[in-house]
Amino acid sequence: MSWVGRFVRLKIRTIRFHRLTPETILAWAEKRIQAVTLPEVKQVGLKLDRADIEPIVGNPGASWREVATYLHIWAAKIAIVGNREQGRKIKVSH
Repeated sequence: MSWVGRFVRLKIRTIRFHRLTPETILAWAEKRIQAVTLPEVKQVGLKLDRADIEPIVGNPGASWREVATYLHIWAAKIAIVGNREQGRKIKVSH
């Protein structure tokens, strides 16, 4: 894509991201979880640890998009287990 920008004389700026590390992912996830926490909802103690993110860290092509998707799936699994323990059913639509 950069060649197209250069062709039409746009200024091209390349941003390089560092390889995803467990520390970076954990710090980002903690801030993300805090940002979306609803104060009026009983919290289930979402705490991501290194073991939870091993599948992501082990993937050399992992992107932040994949990390976000994985985090959503991880949180949903915890919510489903929590609701089952409380005797509630979660209706999932496709």
